[in-house]
Amino acid sequence: YILQHDLGGMRVKRTERKRSYTTAEAAARLGIHRITLQRWIADGNIKPPPIERVGVLKFRLWTERDIERARKQMGKEKK
Repeated sequence: YILQHDLGGMRVKRTERKRSYTTAEAAARLGIHRITLQRWIADGNIKPPPIERVGVLKFRLWTERDIERARKQMGKEKK
């Protein structure tokens, strides 16, 4: 999100980025293998974040919120 501060008539804009994870990192945080997570996504058991595109590369960036949602969809209580 973007924060704007007013410093004596001068506006300063600062962008803060949330921590994001690759699919492999998200799978590790869920306690499963990356391929298992990808299979569950393909089967429709877990709703993934949208695919991001940078140049010719395509990938998913998972936030903590995405990982928690996936954890609930898995039916696991894993910390």
